[in-house]
Amino acid sequence: MDESETQLRAQVKAVAGDNVSVEKSQKSYIQWADTYDKDVLTNGYSSHIAVCKKLCDVVPPQKRSSTRVLDVGAGTGLVARQLRENGFTNIDGLDPSQAMLDQAKNDKLYQQYIVDYITGSALDISANSYDAITGSGIFVESAHVPNEAIIEMIRLVKPGGVIVLISRCNVLVTGGSHEKLEPLMNKLVNEKKWELVSRETWEKYYMTSDAIVWCFRVSDVM
Repeated sequence: MDESETQLRAQVKAVAGDNVSVEKSQKSYIQWADTYDKDVLTNGYSSHIAVCKKLCDVVPPQKRSSTRVLDVGAGTGLVARQLRENGFTNIDGLDPSQAMLDQAKNDKLYQQYIVDYITGSALDISANSYDAITGSGIFVESAHVPNEAIIEMIRLVKPGGVIVLISRCNVLVTGGSHEKLEPLMNKLVNEKKWELVSRETWEKYYMTSDAIVWCFRVSDVM
């Protein structure tokens, strides 16, 4: 394990290790914000690429500039930068860390910078506000997005719109921090809140970790 990988593992543990509180996680993000992009990209982080690729699969080029996207867990704007390179320009970012969003603001990556934490409760955003939601790296061990946040995502997306999410495989297994995420996803499918468009494995999400990429389409009848 080289020095950069050791440092990244230490940073990840500080923001998302077992039993890390939201308060401690946010303090760690303030300290990490300036070097976050360099640290994760040096170690092969590709979650933002996976999310962008999947959204591009379901939104044709001629519709991308008019597609209103909410990037949940926006951080420093890695997803937005990737989306902009592929024709998306109408992007808002939501993240609880002002420090991380300030990094994205330096590059003018979002139209709105929303400092908030998404849960299963309603945000101060109107229903059916977006054509798409992306969520990259938001389901981790602790102090991040809870499973029930997908319910709020569905509320925010217009009928027929899409939600693209990615999560490391090891948090989804029995005993993992998000072992109930896919059961909740499937429950919402059965309740016709959304339909599964695709579920794919993305290899080497970062370092040696593989991930699952989901794409859901919000139902026309709610």
